[in-house]
Amino acid sequence: MIGVIEVYDDVTQLFRAISSTRWQVFGLSALLMSALYVALLIIVQRADKIVAVNQASSGARGRATRAHRGRGQARAASDGKGTARKPRRLTPRQWRRAALPEEANQAKTEFLGKTERRNAYAA
Repeated sequence: MIGVIEVYDDVTQLFRAISSTRWQVFGLSALLMSALYVALLIIVQRADKIVAVNQASSGARGRATRAHRGRGQARAASDGKGTARKPRRLTPRQWRRAALPEEANQAKTEFLGKTERRNAYAA
């Protein structure tokens, strides 16, 4: 014998609960994202103010240093004939390239000095 049992249930309440829960999750997610956006906006604005203050204070120090340095360069830049030549401006990459051989020579000198001292103590 084969029998079939069919049970019908009203699922309208379940669909309403699912729909309500879906909107609650969406609303809470939107609220959380909005709160995070506002927090990030506040952080960026504060950081921008801090950077502006630091640049203003370092700009004043930089101007004073450049003025002091400029006087020394003007004196050192004369070519011996009483005429001053314009000081050369280097880019950061050129400064690094110019500094590397000097640092390498200094490191070699220190290493050789230590090696000579070690050999002198051993002898």
